[in-house]
Amino acid sequence: MKEKGEKVKLLYCRECKDVVALYVLPRTCLCGKSGGNYIDHRRVVVNGPSIVLGINNNELNDALVGNNNISEFMGFVIPDTSNSVRRSG
Repeated sequence: MKEKGEKVKLLYCRECKDVVALYVLPRTCLCGKSGGNYIDHRRVVVNGPSIVLGINNNELNDALVGNNNISEFMGFVIPDTSNSVRRSG
């Protein structure tokens, strides 16, 4: 289970425009050119023509349950230079 304030990481493939949630088991996009997985509870390893996206868990949960009349949440790009992203191949 993610800790309060942690981020959900998604993989966006620049080639096929697919977005997949990252998990411990490796996952790939629809075209198979981008892939990745969590290597621990915060860091991911990715490959291919991909961009890592993040969503704050708290904001997402608030939007889903309608807390404080919030119905949207912010997503953001996590750069390859981040300590939480490792690029392979």
